Amino acid sequence: MVDQPGEPSHIDIVEEYLKKSGGNRLLEIGINECEVVREIRRRGTNVDYTGVDINISNAGNPGGRIIGMDSRDFWKTLTEQDMWNVVFIDGDHACPTVAIDMQEGKKHVPIGGFVLCHDIRDISEKATGAGGAFRDILLADECFSCSVHPNHTDGMAIAQRIK
Repeated sequence: MVDQPGEPSHIDIVEEYLKKSGGNRLLEIGINECEVVREIRRRGTNVDYTGVDINISNAGNPGGRIIGMDSRDFWKTLTEQDMWNVVFIDGDHACPTVAIDMQEGKKHVPIGGFVLCHDIRDISEKATGAGGAFRDILLADECFSCSVHPNHTDGMAIAQRIK
C-alpha cells in the first residue's frame, strides 16, 4: 500500500516514536533501501542506526551499521546489553519469523522504548498472522502498553515498554 495524502508515513511514525523515546538508537529489521534512516537524517534528527536484512544489495551507505543476515541469526549475536530506543520491524511478515523478531526485539528495548511493527492493522482476538503474533507476544506482556496507530493505512502496531 501507499501512504495516503495527509496521513503520517511509516517514516514519520518511526521518527515520532524515536523522539518520544528520548533516545536516538534505532534498530530496523528489513531495511530495503534504508529509506527510513535516510529520510529521518535528512530531516535533521540524529540517529544511531543499525539495519538488518538478508539482502543488503540496495542499502548503499546510509551511515551506521548495516548487517547482511537473516534476523533470526542476528538476534543470536546479541547480549542483553544490546539495546535500542526503537526496534522497527518491517522484514519477513510471515510467521514464525515475524513472531521471532517480536519476541527477540522486545528484549532489546529499555523502559520508555518502543517496538514498532509495520503492516499490522488488527491486534484483536480475531487477528491472525503478524497481528495475532503481536497480540500474543507484546499485547499479552504486562511490561508493554500496546496500540495500533490510528492514522496509517498500512497499519503500525506500537508497543512501549513500561516496566
